[in-house]
Amino acid sequence: IFSLIQLNISRAQQLGSRAQAAFAQQNYNVALLYAYQSNNIYKNDAADLVFSQIVYKNFPKVRGLSGHTSYLASVAWSGDGQLASGSDDNTVIVWDLSSGQPAQILEGHEDSVASVDWSLDGLLASGSYDNTVIIWDLSSSQPAQTLEGHTAPVVSVAWSVDGQLASGSYDNTVIIWDLISSQPAQVLEGHVSDVASVAWSVDGQLASGSADDTVIIWDLNLDQSARTLNGHTSDVASVSWSADEQLASGSDDNTVIVWDLSSGQPAQTLEGHEDSVTSVTWSVDGQLASGSYDGTV
Repeated sequence: IFSLIQLNISRAQQLGSRAQAAFAQQNYNVALLYAYQSNNIYKNDAADLVFSQIVYKNFPKVRGLSGHTSYLASVAWSGDGQLASGSDDNTVIVWDLSSGQPAQILEGHEDSVASVDWSLDGLLASGSYDNTVIIWDLSSSQPAQTLEGHTAPVVSVAWSVDGQLASGSYDNTVIIWDLISSQPAQVLEGHVSDVASVAWSVDGQLASGSADDTVIIWDLNLDQSARTLNGHTSDVASVSWSADEQLASGSDDNTVIVWDLSSGQPAQTLEGHEDSVTSVTWSVDGQLASGSYDGTV
């Protein structure tokens, strides 16, 4: 036991020294990583010194991507590592990450692009304030399909694991699209105000969040709500499923709720933000993150 403790102290000190060396070279991200690893093995002064100094340093961006001419509303990664973004400049950009420049600028929407999402097989869809959804032909940088059916801005699009495309709109509806005919396959009505977010679970459940303060999980066999979740006291701006089928929602009431789907009640109400929660997302291993108008994650 004594030998193991001494070995851990030695390893921790070595990592602490690496942290200080990286800090001296202004590699602050690397310094922080080494310091965390060091203290996780055995708390020591070398790592603590880095922590005490690093709070005063500005961390450099890995890469800044410039190409849009107005603010960004949505970004999404594809399964093979492509990055797409949608903007108020009415365009979608697919980025060349090696150069930091646009690889493709996709023009076809007539108003702001509010949401972008990739399917597992590499199809890119976008929803817009022009009330349409576009599926893009990336070989030609042109729309492959323009889906018309909503009567108000489309602010959320989401692909399911098996390739179904859903969209949520300020017309209070969710549409699941027939991609053969380019027509709505299902128009889901149940919300009484703007639908702000739609999300599929891994097993094909569809949830939506709305300005009517509710989350709905839909019964796709009956084209109606299977369950309406009440717990927020203001607009629901974002919904997200975890890999193990937990559902979370973020709201203008400044909270995040993780839902107990057996009872339809909040399992946890997470308080910490001081302004509207605009986005929630789960990591693959079950960590939950939220972003807010209070400027924090």
